[in-house]
Amino acid sequence: MPEINTPIEVSPAVLPSVAAAALRTAVAVVGPSLIASGYLPAGSLEGVTTIVITAASIGYGIWKTHQRKVQLVAAADAAPNSKFVLKQR
Repeated sequence: MPEINTPIEVSPAVLPSVAAAALRTAVAVVGPSLIASGYLPAGSLEGVTTIVITAASIGYGIWKTHQRKVQLVAAADAAPNSKFVLKQR
């Protein structure tokens, strides 16, 4: 039987949408109990959900940008100087 060496490719765009859906579900599950306990006013769940999702999206974007820059710096350090120039700040 021939050996199959096909790599499995996973789209990186799937993770943010799955994480956002999980976060929205968590807020929807926890939110009513916070309202019932008196920690949140009765009409504020939609606003809290918006704030949490927005903050998480911004945080994820900042983290991904930082990770990409770290990868680019590592690639520039590993490549010959004629291919990449690493700017020092």
